[in-house]
Amino acid sequence: MKRNFMIIILLSVLGLGGGTNLFASDSISLLDVIQKEGVIKVGMYLQYPPIEYRDPITKEPKGLEVDIANLLAKDLGVKLEIVDMEWNAIIPGLLAKKFDVIIAGMSRTPKRNLAVAMTSNNLEEYATMALSRIDDVRKTIEDFNKKGVVVTCLQGSATEATSKRLFPNAEIKPLQMTPAVLEVQSGRADICVVSNLFCYKYIRQNPGKVKILFEDQPIANQPSAIGLRKGDQIFLNWLDNWIQYQRDQRTLQGLIDKWLVIGVE
Repeated sequence: MKRNFMIIILLSVLGLGGGTNLFASDSISLLDVIQKEGVIKVGMYLQYPPIEYRDPITKEPKGLEVDIANLLAKDLGVKLEIVDMEWNAIIPGLLAKKFDVIIAGMSRTPKRNLAVAMTSNNLEEYATMALSRIDDVRKTIEDFNKKGVVVTCLQGSATEATSKRLFPNAEIKPLQMTPAVLEVQSGRADICVVSNLFCYKYIRQNPGKVKILFEDQPIANQPSAIGLRKGDQIFLNWLDNWIQYQRDQRTLQGLIDKWLVIGVE
């Protein structure tokens, strides 16, 4: 009787005889689902030129990360579907399964990484600079780290964390991207903390409106990664290896060189 009892326990641990199989996984990787369904849905914030935006004439998605998303879909052998989201809704949208991954210039932050998984390899590496009014004579972090100064930035972004860290005495005003710059341009804010790509693109399109600060010595690095729902190690591993492969082949660098135009001339 004792021997039979021990056999039942052993079978249960091994997942045999109707017990739970501890060595089997009931979960299916999203990677397999995407390939089976023939489409990958990518969440983006199409208000951040030249990284991702809508063409003003055709209204079609364009930009560096749109090209990257198309390359990803091509290598997966599936179609690309871009889901445009407001920035502060992009992580909730991912968690609600409105799309499969986020490719939106999203940097890794400890708080963000608590909610979603993020690739270890970087898609791109931006520098964080700032925009101020043309006639503003202030130049240093200390000049703006004062009571009464208003600092704008993209809400929920790495630049918001950078702003709070570098300008603790100022008022930090997180907004959507274009309104954040317009606050400075109109005089309602003193400085807008933003990536170098946006700085150069905005000044080329709006000459004489604002100027770049901290260009020679950026105030932070801002690498971006792909975000996905937590718990899918197979898909996360594939995405990390895909980024590394495209970096090794210099395909990513070719796209970055196409869109990252340094300077305003």
